[in-house]
Amino acid sequence: MHGSGKADLSFLRDLYRIIDESQNSQDLRVKGLADKIGLSRTQLHRKTKSVANQSVTKVIRKYKLSKAASMLKKGGTNITAVAFEVGFNNLSYFARQFKSHYGKTPSEYLSDNN
Repeated sequence: MHGSGKADLSFLRDLYRIIDESQNSQDLRVKGLADKIGLSRTQLHRKTKSVANQSVTKVIRKYKLSKAASMLKKGGTNITAVAFEVGFNNLSYFARQFKSHYGKTPSEYLSDNN
């Protein structure tokens, strides 16, 4: 985290909560997120860049991938179900993003953790 303080932590908690509530929505977009958090798109971009040193889109993607990795570690579900559950509707895109973030494909990650 790049910023500091309780306000920054509170902002990130709110952001993650809203992403969580909206994660099954295939079309979670910055505009909808900004509306739900009560900021303009520009304010949301600035605040996210200041607090997390990343774009809103990257924060959303990293959060979804982290959630997917956690679900894969727990087991009992398949990769397709996990991808859809966290809001990815394109499996090849999910696999590419997952590999880019974790250095392993979802199936490699799944077999390494089970």
